[in-house]
Amino acid sequence: MRRLHRTPLSDKTRIFLRKRAGQVADALHPIAEAKRLWDRLDNKAFREIRQTLAAMASGVERCMYCEDSEGTAIEHFWPKALYPKRAFDWNNYLLACSRCNSNYKRNRFPLDPAGRPLLVNPVEEQPLDHLAFSPSTGRYEPRTNKGRASEEVYGLNRTKLTRGRSNAWTVLQKLIVVYAQAKEEGDLAEAAKIETALREHPFAGVLAALLHLAAGPGAALVHPASLQALLQNPEIQGWA
Repeated sequence: MRRLHRTPLSDKTRIFLRKRAGQVADALHPIAEAKRLWDRLDNKAFREIRQTLAAMASGVERCMYCEDSEGTAIEHFWPKALYPKRAFDWNNYLLACSRCNSNYKRNRFPLDPAGRPLLVNPVEEQPLDHLAFSPSTGRYEPRTNKGRASEEVYGLNRTKLTRGRSNAWTVLQKLIVVYAQAKEEGDLAEAAKIETALREHPFAGVLAALLHLAAGPGAALVHPASLQALLQNPEIQGWA
């Protein structure tokens, strides 16, 4: 996972969501009303919402949890089945793949004793504060209770993902070296293509972890050639 940033919706869509939220709040049975209204998504407002979430996501519209699969579902961070009054809250929407949304997270939503979420929200906080990436295994190891709960609920260490992240760790370091070489040789067109490949790599969280490690005490885990390329091309630090 990597840190993402929410972008604003149009005034028209914000008004639409506020109206729907009011209908749920005024309903005799809010959960049923939220579900009824949610099933009516085929409209211009939700096309904008999907497009905005897709633009916010890592890579090419990747799932904000696993980063491996295409994000296809508007995910409620606070599940609408438990918190219907958040069903039409723009700040509660993420983009997830069907596997993460339907097979793993579902309606699981652990809270701490103060009633705060025990799951990492990549749009509101830095996942690396709660999850440490292990280059040798491709796993996310929890740093905090929130990291521990997130790893379990999101299924972040399922085998497909750890293998993909391990491969990404190798490939991304090689691409950084190739980018530096292209720049050094003055081949700016090639450098631009490599930059796009790095920015749009599906496992953007691995790139974020790589850059974080390279800039701190974990630099010894980064290949010397990649580390040198990063030192010579500091703009790469802004790509994740």
